[in-house]
Amino acid sequence: MRFVILLTLCRYASANACQRMRETDLTLPHRLPGDSVLTRLRQDTRANTLAIMAASLVPLAGMIGGGMDMSRIYLTKTRMQHACDAGALAGRKAMGGGAWNTASDAVAKKFFDANFKNGSYGSGQIQRGFTENAGVVTGTISTALPTTLMRILGTRTVSIAVTCNVDLRLPNTDIMFVLDTTGSMSGRAVITDTDTKIEALRKSVKCFYEAVARLDTSENCATGTPSGGTSAQVQVRFGFVPYATNVNVGKLLPTSFLADSWSYQTRKANYYSNGSFRNWTYDYLSQPVSGLKNGNSWRDSFSLPVGRYGNQATINWDGCIEERETVRASNYTPIPAGAKDLDIDLVPNAGDDTTRWGPALPDLVWTRRSTTPNTVRNGVVVGLSQSQWTTYATTTSTDYQQSALYDCPSQGTLMQQWPSASAFENYVDGLRVGGNTYHDIGLLWGARFISPTGIFAASNAQTPTGGEIQRNIIFMTDGDTNAQNYDYAAYGLPWFDRRQTDPYRVPYSNDLNDQVNARFSALCSAIKNKNITLWVISFGDGSNSTTEQRLSDCATPSRYFEARDSATLQKTFAQIANQISQLRLTQ
Repeated sequence: MRFVILLTLCRYASANACQRMRETDLTLPHRLPGDSVLTRLRQDTRANTLAIMAASLVPLAGMIGGGMDMSRIYLTKTRMQHACDAGALAGRKAMGGGAWNTASDAVAKKFFDANFKNGSYGSGQIQRGFTENAGVVTGTISTALPTTLMRILGTRTVSIAVTCNVDLRLPNTDIMFVLDTTGSMSGRAVITDTDTKIEALRKSVKCFYEAVARLDTSENCATGTPSGGTSAQVQVRFGFVPYATNVNVGKLLPTSFLADSWSYQTRKANYYSNGSFRNWTYDYLSQPVSGLKNGNSWRDSFSLPVGRYGNQATINWDGCIEERETVRASNYTPIPAGAKDLDIDLVPNAGDDTTRWGPALPDLVWTRRSTTPNTVRNGVVVGLSQSQWTTYATTTSTDYQQSALYDCPSQGTLMQQWPSASAFENYVDGLRVGGNTYHDIGLLWGARFISPTGIFAASNAQTPTGGEIQRNIIFMTDGDTNAQNYDYAAYGLPWFDRRQTDPYRVPYSNDLNDQVNARFSALCSAIKNKNITLWVISFGDGSNSTTEQRLSDCATPSRYFEARDSATLQKTFAQIANQISQLRLTQ
């Protein structure tokens, strides 16, 4: 044993000191029993420093090596974390608004491998995996890193593991759907489609909701099945303005926003002194409409003495409106000061009816001197004899016909959260079709409903917690403007009222189409100037090149799309959903 100790110590001592130790230990038989080598070394201070240093080298090497290995471990873990983040972010982006699948998983692993290769920093085989739950992609990465000098202390490898999460987090977002639900939407976009255009639209909007709200509807969407919803810290709202000949928005407004009396192409009963009916005066007459108001709520009907022989008749109201005061012009860019109808943010003044709206009431509209009712086939008036019509006031006992064409689309909705997928789905499935195509009135009310500085500023300016809101309008149409002078629309009955056109001649379709298109273009500019992103979709092949150019000009740059068939429409809505969404690392 002593020999082994001497050999060990001699490795670190000088030659002379080693020789003395050998001589002392092996050649002096008269040494005392307790007089060991260590005792003598303690008493003999010669060469002790070297021995102490030799004894310290092993733990010192372990400490220095440990520091070097810890630096490698930290660097390796940091780079693994960055690679994990990159993979999860790429996979979540590839997933988009759909479901996690083998393709998105492959993208995640590809991006990880590009940022951290097997063997980097001397690491061993990498174990990597990515999973998704409720829209959150989680990466789990591990490896074994061989040590260098730490092996002296018995540590040959160190296990390293990192995790990362990427969630699709929208900013606070408002999305207003302005949707063409005119009669042409009942047909198919192309002959090979199995769905009609309205069916394709319903599916596309529901799949859009799945992608953005992360809630599952009954629709079988190409993007897969979502789950989990959005973060409770984020406000995501949707609103709707279906449009055709008019918009159904009146009952969504405060009662003070509509006038108490409104003028119509109507009739007034004249009576004898004994109170019996004598005859009618047909003219542009003011009628009391406050009977629709029930305090702060609305009634669906009221009564006026316009029935046969001057009896009371029920006047029904479905919610469509007549627009407030406008001006006649050929160009509305910039919007003229007198065009109160095109002022998106003008709040009605109860003392000024030029700033308020009126209810559209077809039960109060008579096309005077018309004795033949019209017949409508496929949305087109057949057998209409406008030669009977006159703008002159007429007094007669004849019951003239109510032969204007009228259509009121499904009621719109204000901006709101839709935490129930079934409620959203029921609304979209309830969209009905009919009527002609007036693009301006749809876009106008979509802008009013989403504007942060208009009639709904109290709920639109910020979230309840004071957060900023990203605003989007998605405008979809399947065709050209189609306005007719026999349409009872938002500006009255054009053949008689002529609010937008020359008051001294009958307006024709081209006159009215020009008005709709000019107002539409002006509204596009006004909306974009309010920092609202305007997405525009031309669906099917019902639009001519002039219309498509107008729609492209209307959209925010790079936000115009053409979808010729139903499958492309769904892909387009999914693409818009992905672009509206923003990816954010949560860990």
